[in-house]
Amino acid sequence: MKSETSKLLLGFGLGALVGTAIGYLLTEDNRKKVSKGVHTALEKVKEQAAEVKAYATEKAGQLKEKVGEKSEQLKEKIGEKPEDWKKEMRN
Repeated sequence: MKSETSKLLLGFGLGALVGTAIGYLLTEDNRKKVSKGVHTALEKVKEQAAEVKAYATEKAGQLKEKVGEKSEQLKEKIGEKPEDWKKEMRN
């Protein structure tokens, strides 16, 4: 019996909340406020996404340079003799 009563009260509570929200949004001024808030939030998300993209692009460029440098170093080492590798490893 307690479970049924709890569910009924929860249903009434949720219904009241939904009804209040709908009533709030039926007023044009409130609807404009909510719309403006959502629009502002979306603009912030767009700005942050652009910042993240720029940061990732910059880091990718830096990584590309490092990989290029390392590959050039490896190409030079491949041209060396194995004895030269051993000398370098000891240092």
